[in-house]
Amino acid sequence: METTDNSRSQRQRFGVYLRALRERTGMTQIEAGGKLVDRLGGTEASWQSLLARYEQGKGAVKPEQLRQFASVYNEPLERMLSAYAAAHVFDGALPKYLDEPSQKRPDIELSQNFFVSNAVEIWSLPEIAQWEADLADRTSGSPPELWIVSPEFIDHRDNSFLHIVVDQLLLRQASLTYFVAKRDIGGGEKFDVFLDRVTSRLARVVRERGQRLADTNIGSISVFGLTPDDLTWFTSSLVIANPNDIEAGVPGVHAFMIVPVAGQHTLGIPVEPAQLVTMVNLIARQIENRQADPDNRDKPFIVNALRKHPPFVRELEK
Repeated sequence: METTDNSRSQRQRFGVYLRALRERTGMTQIEAGGKLVDRLGGTEASWQSLLARYEQGKGAVKPEQLRQFASVYNEPLERMLSAYAAAHVFDGALPKYLDEPSQKRPDIELSQNFFVSNAVEIWSLPEIAQWEADLADRTSGSPPELWIVSPEFIDHRDNSFLHIVVDQLLLRQASLTYFVAKRDIGGGEKFDVFLDRVTSRLARVVRERGQRLADTNIGSISVFGLTPDDLTWFTSSLVIANPNDIEAGVPGVHAFMIVPVAGQHTLGIPVEPAQLVTMVNLIARQIENRQADPDNRDKPFIVNALRKHPPFVRELEK
């Protein structure tokens, strides 16, 4: 399960998003509350108090309230749901309007780990793994590149995601760039633990093939540290994106917000192109600015971090 600190941080991030939506409309909390009274009942004062709590991340927004919030703030429901799903664990019954037959992907059979609806489209983790594998299987062009934006880094203890990274990506020579909180890099912190586990699985898989790691062509892992200011950009705990196809304007889905279920990465929501391009541009600008400033101490961008990781270096020498 996710830690209390993680849950609180995610609620706070969603609260910042809600406040930004309200301020964009020019409404005060009590004015927004007045509009919610017409839709959900209650009083202006009670809604003003509840909105204040939500915007401060002090309470979890109820799923059934999201549609009305989207209407009041003139926000696309799909975007509202994406931000909410990334900040809350789906561990209860889904809102009724999410459990209706889908017109977007009628060929998909619903299961416990997957649902689609006319309001939001969600992919299962195996589907996303296949998307990544298809990307890595391309016969033309350069090896695939993926960005993994993980402000609340928990991939060091997620077995299913680890297998995707190693089996579907690194062993197909993909280039992975992680964007994680700076506090999680170095000194045996979470990203180091993740590299330890990647190293162990790579070595085991290669040995099972009767090969040596030093003789195997694998991809790369780089990492960029996000400062506290950077972390305010994100409403999601994990985004996987293919920047090459985004920049080239290739049709299709090129990024997902990965949603935790009971503490495990299980579902993925496609990210809207406009939202994704904004995030990509912000990150790219930060990389460029920090790397160009010799006096900036907040620029830890470790290229090919895996091959600089001591346990991996020792495995190469075996």
